[in-house]
Amino acid sequence: IIFKISIQILIQTQFQRRTTPLQLAGRGGHVEVVQTLLEKGASLTACDATGRNALELAIAASKK
Repeated sequence: IIFKISIQILIQTQFQRRTTPLQLAGRGGHVEVVQTLLEKGASLTACDATGRNALELAIAASKK
């Protein structure tokens, strides 16, 4: 149970510039990590410091 709680805390953590693990994985094109984070309950609606969510960041990164 401690492991499950630790995973949930990590999934919802916001790093520098309020970026979440889901946003970082999506921006980096790490599809399997994105799928795992979503399965574990990562928020699709959390926004970074610029107000963009994971989907918006992934789309912006794919255009570079």
